[in-house]
Amino acid sequence: MPWFRRNGSAIGDPRSQDSNQSGIWDLNDAHSLKSDDTWGNVDAKLASLFNVSPTASTTLRYDWENDYTTAGQNTTLTWSGMGGNGHFVSGFGITTEDNRGRYQGSYSGNLTVCNTASAVNHQTNYTPGDANNFGTSTSGIWFSSNDRNSATVSYGNFTFNSGLGDAIGIVVQSWGNNAGGHHACATVAITCNSITKYFAPKASIRATTSTTNGGFVLYPTNMTSWSDYANISGSVHIVPSSYFDL
Repeated sequence: MPWFRRNGSAIGDPRSQDSNQSGIWDLNDAHSLKSDDTWGNVDAKLASLFNVSPTASTTLRYDWENDYTTAGQNTTLTWSGMGGNGHFVSGFGITTEDNRGRYQGSYSGNLTVCNTASAVNHQTNYTPGDANNFGTSTSGIWFSSNDRNSATVSYGNFTFNSGLGDAIGIVVQSWGNNAGGHHACATVAITCNSITKYFAPKASIRATTSTTNGGFVLYPTNMTSWSDYANISGSVHIVPSSYFDL
């Protein structure tokens, strides 16, 4: 017998009871179910989430929340302990690596750095275009405290000329002249193709050593508004997996 989608249409050719079947569901059927969104949005790739070609030039708008910024090394930091530190972006990229969070030192792992970086309403004593590399952690975009709640909202734009590829998360390097990195932000919204997704780290928000430089690796959540971040327990340092679809 055929497998059916939610709309009632059959997947593949109907199979009779006397067909020679192995007893294992055809992987092509499984792929078809996924492609037809029968299981909902199960593709974690950023290009799919934003409904853009993975190879087409793509710009990401980056908004952030000052209530969830961090201030360097803190071995006991919890969700409610963040906030009020301002935000600095010295490097912005995307990655195919999963299950990362706060990182220290130079980022190690898969990384595609944006080709161009710019910002709106930033502090003019720094150069936003310098955030298109991870070579220096003291130049880039200084948003100060002008987050999405401010009267003058400060946000970034990051363009990837060759598209988002297979990336599933973003990598944000913060200010580096402090142990653990400084002025990092754990909650951001990325808007692309008129679609907004809210991001958070999957691993710990803590910077546990005195190593300078660092930032966050952030992933799309199933949250639908900024207010959803307040539902995360203030006592945790790792966002529960229930906030992520994958």
